[in-house]
Amino acid sequence: MKPKLAQRLRSLIPLLVERSTSGQMEWQALATNGFVHSLPGSGVLMLTKFGERYKLSLLNATLKDVDVEEEDQTGQIAKLFVLLEQRTLKADETFGNLEKELGLK
Repeated sequence: MKPKLAQRLRSLIPLLVERSTSGQMEWQALATNGFVHSLPGSGVLMLTKFGERYKLSLLNATLKDVDVEEEDQTGQIAKLFVLLEQRTLKADETFGNLEKELGLK
């Protein structure tokens, strides 16, 4: 039996985190504070941050909300956002370059 619509996206969040962590899902950075993943066929996942809140939206082909989940900074959505943000910023690579420039590596 499928979960109710309100619980369906929530039930997929751990798998989204796992697949994104392993590089099996590609996300593109938005000009604003967020990321988007295009789904095969049509539709997108959009991950955004507003203050201390994180929002994961499943949008259909016309960009209407199909389902939305929100969490504070302690949830799985926040974990996914931080992972994607670190990848986009290339923080480790950038700090490595700085440390190399300073002779620390």
